[in-house]
Amino acid sequence: MMIDTITKKINQNIVAECVSKMVKSRVGSLQGFHIEPIKTISKNFITKGIYRIFNKTVVNHEEQAWSLILKIIHPENDEKNVPQHHNYWKREALVFQSNFLVDCPQNIRAPRCFAVEEKEDNSIWLYLEEMRGNHEPHWTEENLCFIAKELGKFQGAYAAGNKKLPDVPWICKAWLSSWVKGCQQYADHPSIYYEQIKDIPQIDHVFAAYEALNDKLEYHLARLKKCPQTVSHQDLSKQNIFVTKNNDDENQVAFIDWQFLSISALGEDLAKMFGVALSQGDIPLDKAKNYEEALFQAYIEGLAEAGWKGNIQLVRYAFCISIAARSFWEIPKIFKLLAYKTNDTELSRNIKQLFQIVNLQVSYAKETDELIHQLGF
Repeated sequence: MMIDTITKKINQNIVAECVSKMVKSRVGSLQGFHIEPIKTISKNFITKGIYRIFNKTVVNHEEQAWSLILKIIHPENDEKNVPQHHNYWKREALVFQSNFLVDCPQNIRAPRCFAVEEKEDNSIWLYLEEMRGNHEPHWTEENLCFIAKELGKFQGAYAAGNKKLPDVPWICKAWLSSWVKGCQQYADHPSIYYEQIKDIPQIDHVFAAYEALNDKLEYHLARLKKCPQTVSHQDLSKQNIFVTKNNDDENQVAFIDWQFLSISALGEDLAKMFGVALSQGDIPLDKAKNYEEALFQAYIEGLAEAGWKGNIQLVRYAFCISIAARSFWEIPKIFKLLAYKTNDTELSRNIKQLFQIVNLQVSYAKETDELIHQLGF
């Protein structure tokens, strides 16, 4: 939407209520406000727009700056109106309307939601706290390990039984299954392009790995249900993670965008974070294995600190199959790019990087097969 359109549609009374909550003092009316769009690396299809609303107001005779985030969501299509779809459009609004985030382990922060407004056009407007924190140009191994350990402590609380898993119909209970089916629905099957590119070195190996993983998909998804279950965010890209300060001025992890909230296996969230970081260039490909080993160890340490004492191999299995499953999106993409390849230098570089990522995903599929035998699945 255009800024002018958004400004006209904003309920100023709701904004005033939000500001009152932020500054902890009753704000009768606002002397206007500013609004600007927020650009994201990859926007969810149900997200109609994200905006920052900000200005200053007088509190106890002193001028105080304030800001909040307006996130507008809409159904997009019928399939996303199904509560167990991985991208059920109302999920984040329902998360904030419930006490779910208040009852979560508090080592990981979430933004406060000041208001949820349902509009006549069937969209929902979320008025959220603007998170303050660090978004470094490149994640260091140290930063990622800190996040991974905190994630382990958060999820370990559920797996160890210290926190009860929520039982509500709008939290997805088969996230990876739904996501993979979405990939297969919207991405071309690689066989469409195979004949055109089959002479390219390693393509036959990648294609065979895709087919083998696809043949075993339902088996793997059923095995995931036998792994320890926990609350998962399922969208841990850099744009959704902040390192903030808590009340004691210590570093604290904060997650935004809880749209993909699910009950999933331990290790799935870590795999999503690692896999997306590779795809978005936030982890150097030549150091991918070093990062992965450090992240996994930090995550396991976090689980242990939370009191979880289960079989680490089950976590490793869920981690590996979740990374491997990303190939259901990446392999069709690279096959299509190779089929229509031009002499564009940048495109060639992107294809080379994507090929490295796909080969990594395939290697995790191989490790998954080895784990099946070790675990006696």
